[in-house]
Amino acid sequence: SQDQTPQILEKLENEFSNLTIFRRSRSSGGGKSGALNYALERIKGEWVFILDADADFNDDILLKLLPFALDGDWSAVQLRKAIVNSKQNFLTSCQAMEMAMDALIQQGRQSIGGVVELRGNGALLNRRALDQCGGFNEETVTDDLDLSFRLLFSNGSVGILWDPPVHEEGVENLQALFRQIQRWAEGGL
Repeated sequence: SQDQTPQILEKLENEFSNLTIFRRSRSSGGGKSGALNYALERIKGEWVFILDADADFNDDILLKLLPFALDGDWSAVQLRKAIVNSKQNFLTSCQAMEMAMDALIQQGRQSIGGVVELRGNGALLNRRALDQCGGFNEETVTDDLDLSFRLLFSNGSVGILWDPPVHEEGVENLQALFRQIQRWAEGGL
C-alpha cells in the first residue's frame, strides 16, 4: 500500500478491540488469492465477505445480503457493482453502464436457472462451499471466475443481488483505464 493504509488500520485496530488486522508480505506470492487464503487460515465463521479497498456500501448491507444468501441456499452471492463517481466524466459514466448491464445480464441468467459469476469485490462466500472447492486458486489470474467455475463443478450455486450494491470507484482517464485492464489481465500478481 502506498496510501497509508497500514497506519490507518493500525489506528483502527487499537480503537476497536474486535478488529484484527492480518499482515502479509507481498513477496509471499499468490497475489490476491494468496492473501485471501492467508486470511482464511486465520478466521472462523460461516460466511466470508470479500471487499476491495475502494469498496463502499450501505450500513444495512449484511441485513439484506445474508437473508438473500440463506433463503436462496446459495454457495456464494455477488452484489451488483455500482460506480460511485459515475457522474465524474464520460468514462466513469460508461463504466457505470457496463456494471449495470453486467448485473442485469447475470440477473437474467439467474432467473432462468443459469450460471452467475463472481466479480471479486462484493462477494459473499459460504465458508464450507469455499473449503470444499479448495479455497482460492493462487495459480490463476482470474481468481473470481476460477472460483465461480469450481463452485459450479462442486454443485454450488452463485446468486446475484441487485440491491444493495457495493460501490467502487471508476477510473477517470484512459491511462488509468489501461492500467486497470492490464492489472486485471495479469491478476493480482
